[in-house]
Amino acid sequence: MPAHITPSAQQDNLTALADRIRIEHEAVQAAMRNGVTHALEAGDGLVQAQSQVPTGKWARWLKENCFLSIRTAQLYMQLAQHRPEIEAEISRAPDLSLRAARRLISKSKTGLSAKIKTKLKRTRPRSSRSR
Repeated sequence: MPAHITPSAQQDNLTALADRIRIEHEAVQAAMRNGVTHALEAGDGLVQAQSQVPTGKWARWLKENCFLSIRTAQLYMQLAQHRPEIEAEISRAPDLSLRAARRLISKSKTGLSAKIKTKLKRTRPRSSRSR
């Protein structure tokens, strides 16, 4: 420790740093929660806008008016379409990130695909040949 810093001053500095770190960490957590909420809201707006933009003009309109890539817009729209699942997860895990929300909806899509395939197998007529 430098000679001009007393142990008491160093402890005060560490206490102040710890306070600052806790405050910033809480801000990060709040920003993450707000990020998903804002993505859901943007997705709702994008879904509405897409229905009003003429066919074939969506990508250009999106780029010129919203400054978003198609991929980001698709993510926000997909999140908005799965709002109930995402909001339920936020109630369980308030610091849900966009990446986690994306994983959540991709799991539900995978599960849905499996359910659809199972139903298709059940409804297909069986071959008349005996096995």
